Amino acid sequence: MIYISGKMTGEPNYREIFNKHELALISLGKEVFNPVYLSDYLIASHHIDEKTAWTEEMRGFFLKEDIKALLQCDSIYMIPGWESSRGATFEKEVAEKCGMKVINGMEL
Repeated sequence: MIYISGKMTGEPNYREIFNKHELALISLGKEVFNPVYLSDYLIASHHIDEKTAWTEEMRGFFLKEDIKALLQCDSIYMIPGWESSRGATFEKEVAEKCGMKVINGMEL
């Protein structure tokens, strides 16, 4: 399974961007994990206000859950522009240290 990684914090259209990449990978016959769904689930199930979700204090909470999901995958797909995201940079580092395949994403 491929974990999609990219910039979410500060990116107003992150859902659309991640979903577009998810659909592109699925069209290639790939099994995909889109962390947007995990974030949405965590926000809803923990009754987190959407604005509070993007605060510095919540970053660790979400990142821990993202890393758990990443470790269930065998590769990571990096959406172009990921370099400006602290979370995506960390996810890539974890993936590399765990011997996972890193896929540089395509511009869509």
